[in-house]
Amino acid sequence: MKSIAIIGVSLVDTILSTIKEMPVLGGKTSTFVDSLVTRPGGGAANMVQNLALLDVRVQLFAKTGIDPEGDFLFKTFAGAGVDISCVKRDPVLPTSHTIVCIHAGGERTFLCCTPISGVFSINDIDQEKLFSHPYFFYQDFFSFPELDIKSSVLLLKAAKERGIVTFLDECQGCLGIRKDIWEKVLPYVDYLLPSAGDLALIYPGKTPKELCRLFHAMGAKNIIIKRGKENTVFFDGRSMAEMAPLNGKVVDTTGAGDAFDVGFVWGIMGDRSFQESVAVGHEVASECITHIGASIPGNRKKDLLEALARLTGK
Repeated sequence: MKSIAIIGVSLVDTILSTIKEMPVLGGKTSTFVDSLVTRPGGGAANMVQNLALLDVRVQLFAKTGIDPEGDFLFKTFAGAGVDISCVKRDPVLPTSHTIVCIHAGGERTFLCCTPISGVFSINDIDQEKLFSHPYFFYQDFFSFPELDIKSSVLLLKAAKERGIVTFLDECQGCLGIRKDIWEKVLPYVDYLLPSAGDLALIYPGKTPKELCRLFHAMGAKNIIIKRGKENTVFFDGRSMAEMAPLNGKVVDTTGAGDAFDVGFVWGIMGDRSFQESVAVGHEVASECITHIGASIPGNRKKDLLEALARLTGK
């Protein structure tokens, strides 16, 4: 398997399950949950762990603090087989942290403290090593004011000029959802994998198919719009298609979109077709949501790889 570089958020998730009711200021100020677990979090962190589980060689470009939380992330990533030699550590700011509240049905809300996102910049990225990989995934767009606004076009354009296959996904980061910077990067993206819910904030009233055509006209080569429980819509510039996600037990939807990205990347890197890669994305996402947290347990590796082999015939 070829290698991939991933830029994005790497933080610590404290996951509370299950939130039966939220505390109310001036009313019932306490609520009680059944479990609390700590896991690596953030789109990039979620991806690199699960890609390594699927035997993909992956290098992470991110930033943490020099603190116990940062140590936890380094130890976890290294144990998973992720190349963390290009993860920077800030001597002043603490590692970012998110409280993940799991509600009934596995849906979740977040409370985020991400100070390092504000200072992560192109100066923290070893571009020579980044561009040494044939695949480059820019994850967690809208999370890095310095990087997204000032340098995202530069990095993606430079990757394309080198013949590197580029992927882009976004999240509701500290920048919100910014239409202006979003549209600037589209000409340099081979595979665009946004969430329909996020897109609705900047393109209200537009259908997923309309958005696919719009983004392709703006330069994105292939578009995959993730829609949670609804059909994924994807477009390669010639044909538009839909595919239903897999039904199954839902425990926690944290990282489901990132898990889809993992499966899709695994498919593309393994020379599967566009449609096969979407199906693989659904398979990995369906596995992810049966567990607390975004990282798929190691004891599921064999079964998952066998399922992917059956799915694609390889």
